[in-house]
Amino acid sequence: MRFFIFLFSFAIISGCSSPGKPSFYYPWTQYETGVNIKMLNEPRYVYGTQGVLRMDDDGEYALIVFYNGGSVAGHFGYVTKENIDSWIGIFNGFLSWNPKNDTDKEIFHIKDDVMLFHKEYTIEYIFKDKNKIFLVNNDALDGLFVDYSRLAIDESNVRKLYDLYIKIKPKLK
Repeated sequence: MRFFIFLFSFAIISGCSSPGKPSFYYPWTQYETGVNIKMLNEPRYVYGTQGVLRMDDDGEYALIVFYNGGSVAGHFGYVTKENIDSWIGIFNGFLSWNPKNDTDKEIFHIKDDVMLFHKEYTIEYIFKDKNKIFLVNNDALDGLFVDYSRLAIDESNVRKLYDLYIKIKPKLK
């Protein structure tokens, strides 16, 4: 009997499901994206963190999450079948945006449907040192020890997000 209790406990702790499933009791699967996200308020994390696509197993939603250790530290890009076109449009708008100088900027306000109290955050297109930068500003992501409230994504990583959202669009129900 102790063997079965041990085996069951080990299965729960280790997540013995399929690849991308952190454990068999979560209703979503995670996928690596290769999207690098830099945290502007945390210079010690100069190389940033990788965004992970979390997709509901029933196809209800998808979003980009990032982790601090094993805990979700933040998220953005929550999409459903109803709003994925707006996110694709935001990514496409950034890719086709043609700024002329460092003062050029575009700002969008996004409702955060994941947070309990549905706060808003802003997406900015900025041009700095001849590079286009996609900024996600979300004060609700200010962590206890690490500040995730300002995230920067360069043009090549926004291209990956755009391609990823085009790919997941038919999978949403």
